[in-house]
Amino acid sequence: ACGSGNFLTETYLSVRRIENEVISELQHGQIMYALEGMRNPIRVSISQFYGIEINDFAVTVAKTALWIAESQMMQETESIIKTVLDFLPLTTNANIVEGNALRIDWNDVVPASELNYIMGNPPFVGYAYQTNAQKEDLKAIALKAGKNIDYVAGWYFKASSFVKGTNIKAAFVSTNSICQGEQTRSLWKPIINKCHMSIDFAYRTFRWDSEANSKAHVHCVIVGFSDEKEKSEKYIFDENNQKKAAKNISPYLIDAPTVFIKARRKPIEDVPEIIKGSGPVDGGNLIIEADQYEHFIKREPKAKKYIRRYVGAREFLNNLPRWCLWLENADPSKIRKMPAIMERIQAVKEFRLQSKKAATRKYADRPLLFVERRQPDTNYIIIPRVSSETRRYIPMDFLTPDIIVSDSAQLLPNANIYIFGVLESNVHMAWMRTVCGRLKSDYRYSNTIVYNNFPWPTPTDKQKALIEKTAQGILDARNLYPDSSLADLYDPLTMPPELRKAHQMNDRAVMQAYGFSRKMSESDCVAELMKMYQKLTEAEGK
Repeated sequence: ACGSGNFLTETYLSVRRIENEVISELQHGQIMYALEGMRNPIRVSISQFYGIEINDFAVTVAKTALWIAESQMMQETESIIKTVLDFLPLTTNANIVEGNALRIDWNDVVPASELNYIMGNPPFVGYAYQTNAQKEDLKAIALKAGKNIDYVAGWYFKASSFVKGTNIKAAFVSTNSICQGEQTRSLWKPIINKCHMSIDFAYRTFRWDSEANSKAHVHCVIVGFSDEKEKSEKYIFDENNQKKAAKNISPYLIDAPTVFIKARRKPIEDVPEIIKGSGPVDGGNLIIEADQYEHFIKREPKAKKYIRRYVGAREFLNNLPRWCLWLENADPSKIRKMPAIMERIQAVKEFRLQSKKAATRKYADRPLLFVERRQPDTNYIIIPRVSSETRRYIPMDFLTPDIIVSDSAQLLPNANIYIFGVLESNVHMAWMRTVCGRLKSDYRYSNTIVYNNFPWPTPTDKQKALIEKTAQGILDARNLYPDSSLADLYDPLTMPPELRKAHQMNDRAVMQAYGFSRKMSESDCVAELMKMYQKLTEAEGK
């Protein structure tokens, strides 16, 4: 997928500039006379560069770009040797092949025995947006993998199979989704276990801005890999472009053991289970929006006892008002005397009857109730399923059972202040940032990947008491600003110093419980957590 050849032409130009420096050193400023049969000093040729591209117009552009680049660099060489070379760029071959790179045999383009490097910027197409043809392209690759993988994964599979058993180096620019969430296991496990690839270098997530007027941007990574027998020097570039040597680069692009986090239904350790919020499946008829509330209460004042505050991630983070009709165990004789409620539950019944899903139609005979009811009868911690990437901490809080949580958030019943402190720590947030999935660039906090796989500390009584104290400190700091929403409080630009300090104190307490040094970076913490996870899964296997 070489497109119009930008990667190839830039690489060619860079290598030729190095060659021109060498030629300049060898010439020592002397003139090379253009004698008949003179050996051409140029050894780098566009015939050493190959590309595959599905778009015929882009193929033509790529060939032309390489020819122009060759002509440009030849002129620079002529200025160095101070003579004219009898050499036409168009006599050399620009090896750009038109075809589907996931279907074509790469050996037909260039034999593996003649190849040194593979690189590119393959298409960024998420699973949900792939055409049927693109999904068939992925199926056609012999390397089996998990479901719901991005289209770019096809190039990783194809390159890994091609590189296996050779000394070829490969690297691709990709969306960061290939190294996050459940897709990490689906993509990298067959590449590492079946093709025996090793990650040589990685650029961790960076934002790649589009030059289009819309200013669209994607969050990308660059991953370089080769056959594990090559034993290449390994290094990682962080978001600040700082280079750091690594012993091993895991599929999550950190210096850590190669482990694969799998989705699991229950926590790997003995902690309370996270559950989803409640889902009405009602066509909006059991929900009372902010602009409807006053009118509804005025029309049906006795309905107030059946109205509960209704909170999803958006309402929780931004302190927005929203309500729902919660008719669990409601007295039918009283409900029938309230026309405003009767109208709504009749609309719920009709909505469910029209559903294509048999399970939803079945609930038409229970129109008073939410289809999915998971509301606990004790206090619980609410956790947004999606939170902004700009926040250092995902805001969580304790709510009372009279507040109904929607299915855009998750809740943790039977949780205490100690659990809250660990979840709100930099250690847990570092784990979350590494293994979670993303919605665009925002964090997607899942119970199956993030929470259920998280290795918990084993604190002493004193350490646990300290975490409880610092966790309460976070709640106390928030209470100093009753008019501010959590979105206000956790905006990095407006976060109050008291809250920031409270989190820092909590971070230190949790790191101490893990036995982590305060000097450890997030990546260092996650590397240790990965080792803990590895031991837990090994023990689980026994």
